Amino acid sequence: MPSESVALPGLEVAVLDLALAEAKYDMQLTGTERFDAAGDPAGLDMRFGYATDIFDAATVRLFAARLHRIFEIVAADPAIAIRAIDIRGTGERSRTGAAPPAGLPALIAAAAEIDAGAVAFTHDAHTVTYGELADKLVTVAKAMGPTAKPEALVDVALAGLVPGLLAALGGSGLAAVLRTLRTEARAVLSNSGLEVDSEGIS
Repeated sequence: MPSESVALPGLEVAVLDLALAEAKYDMQLTGTERFDAAGDPAGLDMRFGYATDIFDAATVRLFAARLHRIFEIVAADPAIAIRAIDIRGTGERSRTGAAPPAGLPALIAAAAEIDAGAVAFTHDAHTVTYGELADKLVTVAKAMGPTAKPEALVDVALAGLVPGLLAALGGSGLAAVLRTLRTEARAVLSNSGLEVDSEGIS
Protein backbone atom coordinates (compact mmCIF):
# COMPACT_ATOMS: atom_id res chain seq x y z
CA MET A 1 0.00 0.00 0.00
CA PRO A 2 1.44 3.41 -0.91
CA SER A 3 1.61 5.98 1.86
CA GLU A 4 -0.73 8.85 1.04
CA SER A 5 -0.35 12.44 2.24
CA VAL A 6 -3.38 14.68 2.57
CA ALA A 7 -3.21 18.48 2.34
CA LEU A 8 -6.22 20.75 2.78
CA PRO A 9 -6.13 24.57 2.84
CA GLY A 10 -6.28 25.99 6.34
CA LEU A 11 -6.24 22.57 8.03
CA GLU A 12 -3.68 20.33 9.72
CA VAL A 13 -4.28 16.77 8.58
CA ALA A 14 -2.82 13.56 10.02
CA VAL A 15 -3.43 9.93 9.12
CA LEU A 16 -5.42 8.13 11.77
CA ASP A 17 -4.47 4.47 12.18
CA LEU A 18 -7.56 2.61 13.39
CA ALA A 19 -6.94 -0.51 15.44
CA LEU A 20 -9.43 -3.09 14.15
CA ALA A 21 -10.59 -5.51 16.83
CA GLU A 22 -11.74 -8.20 14.38
CA ALA A 23 -9.78 -9.96 11.64
CA LYS A 24 -11.32 -9.80 8.18
CA TYR A 25 -9.45 -12.93 7.05
CA ASP A 26 -7.74 -15.92 8.68
CA MET A 27 -4.49 -14.04 8.17
CA GLN A 28 -3.61 -10.82 6.42
CA LEU A 29 -0.26 -9.06 5.95
CA THR A 30 -0.44 -5.34 5.19
CA GLY A 31 2.62 -3.45 4.01
CA THR A 32 2.81 0.34 3.94
CA GLU A 33 5.66 2.26 2.34
CA ARG A 34 7.61 4.77 4.44
CA PHE A 35 9.43 7.81 3.05
CA ASP A 36 11.90 10.23 4.58
CA ALA A 37 11.62 14.03 4.62
CA ALA A 38 13.15 14.22 1.14
CA GLY A 39 10.57 11.82 -0.25
CA ASP A 40 13.00 8.92 -0.69
CA PRO A 41 11.96 5.35 0.23
CA ALA A 42 12.73 4.62 3.90
CA GLY A 43 11.39 1.09 4.34
CA LEU A 44 8.12 -0.73 4.91
CA ASP A 45 5.80 -1.03 7.85
CA MET A 46 4.50 -4.61 7.87
CA ARG A 47 1.56 -5.68 10.02
CA PHE A 48 -0.02 -9.09 10.46
CA GLY A 49 -3.72 -9.37 11.21
CA TYR A 50 -5.00 -12.82 12.13
CA ALA A 51 -7.88 -14.73 13.64
CA THR A 52 -6.96 -15.60 17.21
CA ASP A 53 -9.09 -18.75 17.20
CA ILE A 54 -6.79 -20.14 14.47
CA PHE A 55 -3.35 -18.66 15.21
CA ASP A 56 -1.57 -17.60 18.38
CA ALA A 57 0.89 -14.74 18.75
CA ALA A 58 3.95 -17.04 18.90
CA THR A 59 3.05 -18.67 15.57
CA VAL A 60 2.56 -15.31 13.86
CA ARG A 61 5.88 -14.04 15.23
CA LEU A 62 7.49 -17.15 13.71
CA PHE A 63 5.86 -16.37 10.34
CA ALA A 64 7.18 -12.80 10.57
CA ALA A 65 10.71 -13.97 11.42
CA ARG A 66 10.73 -16.34 8.45
CA LEU A 67 9.47 -13.65 6.08
CA HIS A 68 12.15 -11.28 7.37
CA ARG A 69 14.76 -14.01 6.78
CA ILE A 70 13.60 -14.36 3.16
CA PHE A 71 13.86 -10.59 2.65
CA GLU A 72 17.42 -10.54 4.03
CA ILE A 73 18.60 -13.45 1.88
CA VAL A 74 17.04 -12.11 -1.33
CA ALA A 75 18.46 -8.63 -0.65
CA ALA A 76 21.94 -10.17 -0.31
CA ASP A 77 21.54 -12.37 -3.43
CA PRO A 78 18.69 -11.23 -5.73
CA ALA A 79 19.42 -14.08 -8.17
CA ILE A 80 18.79 -16.84 -5.62
CA ALA A 81 15.99 -19.32 -6.33
CA ILE A 82 13.24 -19.01 -3.73
CA ARG A 83 13.18 -22.80 -3.29
CA ALA A 84 16.82 -22.62 -2.14
CA ILE A 85 16.09 -20.40 0.84
CA ASP A 86 16.10 -22.14 4.21
CA ILE A 87 13.45 -20.32 6.25
CA ARG A 88 14.30 -22.12 9.49
CA GLY A 89 16.05 -20.35 12.34
CA THR A 90 19.25 -21.59 13.99
CA GLY A 91 17.35 -23.42 16.72
CA GLU A 92 15.12 -25.21 14.21
CA ARG A 93 18.07 -26.30 12.08
CA SER A 94 19.87 -27.69 15.13
CA ARG A 95 16.92 -30.01 15.82
CA THR A 96 16.95 -31.66 12.39
CA GLY A 97 19.75 -34.13 13.08
CA ALA A 98 23.09 -34.36 11.31
CA ALA A 99 24.46 -31.22 9.70
CA PRO A 100 25.07 -31.22 5.93
CA PRO A 101 28.66 -31.54 4.67
CA ALA A 102 30.64 -28.34 5.18
CA GLY A 103 32.76 -28.23 2.01
CA LEU A 104 31.16 -27.19 -1.28
CA PRO A 105 32.42 -30.25 -3.25
CA ALA A 106 31.06 -32.50 -0.50
CA LEU A 107 27.73 -30.66 -0.58
CA ILE A 108 27.52 -31.09 -4.34
CA ALA A 109 28.37 -34.79 -4.06
CA ALA A 110 25.70 -35.29 -1.40
CA ALA A 111 23.11 -33.42 -3.49
CA ALA A 112 24.02 -35.59 -6.50
CA GLU A 113 23.34 -38.73 -4.47
CA ILE A 114 19.87 -37.46 -3.58
CA ASP A 115 18.90 -35.99 -6.97
CA ALA A 116 21.55 -36.35 -9.67
CA GLY A 117 19.25 -34.85 -12.31
CA ALA A 118 18.49 -31.64 -10.42
CA VAL A 119 19.87 -28.53 -12.11
CA ALA A 120 22.87 -27.12 -10.24
CA PHE A 121 23.85 -24.34 -12.64
CA THR A 122 22.55 -22.69 -15.81
CA HIS A 123 24.42 -20.26 -18.06
CA ASP A 124 23.03 -19.24 -21.45
CA ALA A 125 22.32 -22.52 -23.28
CA HIS A 126 24.35 -24.66 -20.86
CA THR A 127 22.67 -26.58 -18.04
CA VAL A 128 24.71 -28.56 -15.51
CA THR A 129 23.12 -31.11 -13.18
CA TYR A 130 24.41 -32.08 -9.75
CA GLY A 131 25.34 -35.50 -11.13
CA GLU A 132 27.44 -34.01 -13.94
CA LEU A 133 29.10 -31.52 -11.64
CA ALA A 134 29.89 -34.15 -9.01
CA ASP A 135 31.46 -36.45 -11.63
CA LYS A 136 33.54 -33.60 -13.03
CA LEU A 137 34.68 -32.63 -9.53
CA VAL A 138 36.06 -36.13 -8.98
CA THR A 139 38.12 -35.85 -12.18
CA VAL A 140 39.35 -32.34 -11.36
CA ALA A 141 40.25 -33.28 -7.78
CA LYS A 142 42.43 -36.14 -9.02
CA ALA A 143 44.20 -33.84 -11.47
CA MET A 144 44.73 -30.91 -9.07
CA GLY A 145 45.74 -32.92 -6.02
CA PRO A 146 44.84 -32.70 -2.33
CA THR A 147 46.13 -29.14 -1.81
CA ALA A 148 43.56 -27.52 -4.12
CA LYS A 149 40.98 -25.32 -2.41
CA PRO A 150 37.33 -26.42 -2.67
CA GLU A 151 36.33 -23.20 -4.46
CA ALA A 152 39.12 -23.66 -7.01
CA LEU A 153 37.97 -27.23 -7.68
CA VAL A 154 34.44 -26.04 -8.40
CA ASP A 155 35.70 -23.15 -10.57
CA VAL A 156 37.74 -25.51 -12.72
CA ALA A 157 34.96 -28.11 -12.88
CA LEU A 158 32.39 -25.53 -14.02
CA ALA A 159 34.83 -24.10 -16.56
CA GLY A 160 35.31 -27.59 -17.98
CA LEU A 161 31.58 -28.18 -18.27
CA VAL A 162 30.73 -24.70 -19.60
CA PRO A 163 33.37 -23.42 -22.05
CA GLY A 164 34.13 -19.70 -21.73
CA LEU A 165 32.48 -19.43 -18.31
CA LEU A 166 35.47 -17.91 -16.51
CA ALA A 167 35.81 -15.13 -19.06
CA ALA A 168 32.06 -14.50 -19.14
CA LEU A 169 31.50 -14.23 -15.38
CA GLY A 170 34.77 -12.92 -13.98
CA GLY A 171 35.82 -13.29 -10.35
CA SER A 172 32.82 -11.64 -8.72
CA GLY A 173 30.39 -13.58 -10.91
CA LEU A 174 32.00 -16.88 -10.00
CA ALA A 175 31.92 -15.97 -6.31
CA ALA A 176 28.16 -15.36 -6.62
CA VAL A 177 27.75 -18.73 -8.38
CA LEU A 178 29.59 -20.49 -5.55
CA ARG A 179 27.32 -18.88 -2.94
CA THR A 180 24.23 -19.91 -4.88
CA LEU A 181 25.53 -23.45 -5.39
CA ARG A 182 26.18 -23.81 -1.67
CA THR A 183 22.69 -22.59 -0.77
CA GLU A 184 20.86 -24.66 -3.38
CA ALA A 185 22.83 -27.84 -2.62
CA ARG A 186 21.85 -27.47 1.05
CA ALA A 187 18.25 -27.00 -0.05
CA VAL A 188 18.35 -30.28 -2.00
CA LEU A 189 19.63 -32.04 1.13
CA SER A 190 17.15 -30.46 3.52
CA ASN A 191 14.18 -31.00 1.20
CA SER A 192 15.01 -34.55 0.19
CA GLY A 193 11.99 -35.92 2.03
CA LEU A 194 9.49 -33.40 0.74
CA GLU A 195 7.12 -33.66 -2.22
CA VAL A 196 8.09 -32.33 -5.63
CA ASP A 197 7.74 -28.57 -5.86
CA SER A 198 6.32 -26.44 -8.68
CA GLU A 199 9.57 -26.66 -10.67
CA GLY A 200 9.86 -30.42 -10.38
CA ILE A 201 12.69 -30.37 -7.85
CA SER A 202 12.40 -32.71 -4.87
